[in-house]
Amino acid sequence: MSLTPTRLFPSRLSQTSLITSQLPVVIKRMRKSNNRCALHIPGCSRRLLTEVALLLMLRRPPVCPYIIEMYEWFDRPLIFSLVLEFPQPCVTLQEFNRDSRGLTEPIARGFMQQSITVLSTRGLLQTPILRRASALGITLYMMVNMRPPFSSVREILQACIYIWKADISMACCDLIYQCLDCSPVKQLTFTQILQHKWFESPE
Repeated sequence: MSLTPTRLFPSRLSQTSLITSQLPVVIKRMRKSNNRCALHIPGCSRRLLTEVALLLMLRRPPVCPYIIEMYEWFDRPLIFSLVLEFPQPCVTLQEFNRDSRGLTEPIARGFMQQSITVLSTRGLLQTPILRRASALGITLYMMVNMRPPFSSVREILQACIYIWKADISMACCDLIYQCLDCSPVKQLTFTQILQHKWFESPE
């Protein structure tokens, strides 16, 4: 089974194929009015749409088989169009999580290790969007709890009390708490995340 990245930006998807190779692809269209975030990446003279910038960095060799490839992208007057690999069969992480009624900790642990390794080897941990451990903390929380840790900006600012499923281990809760700590000084580095006792737990 292949997992596609969860869609983080408002978009429309349509299936087609590359004319020359007959490869199945997905064309993702995103309105510029809804996607104003941009990143500057090494080797590029201008800032790019965040999703485009991240996918360009991820497709640099050596190619990782776990990453959806972006074949091409187009900057049009009102929209961005991304031509993406369409592996079959596949589901998004969100769909896989929903269909599984929440992931077990061993499966979530595998995804976390895979994610940090890929992001680290591609230099993505130094980009502004991924520099803080909170992004991984939110992802892990959603994988094991089937819901986001926050439902509003107020909850984030008030340091809300998280709701946990009964079978989640203390080590997993501790890792998430440290990743989501509002103090940058107290937040774990990505190396510290991988060294956390949760990753040493038996399968």
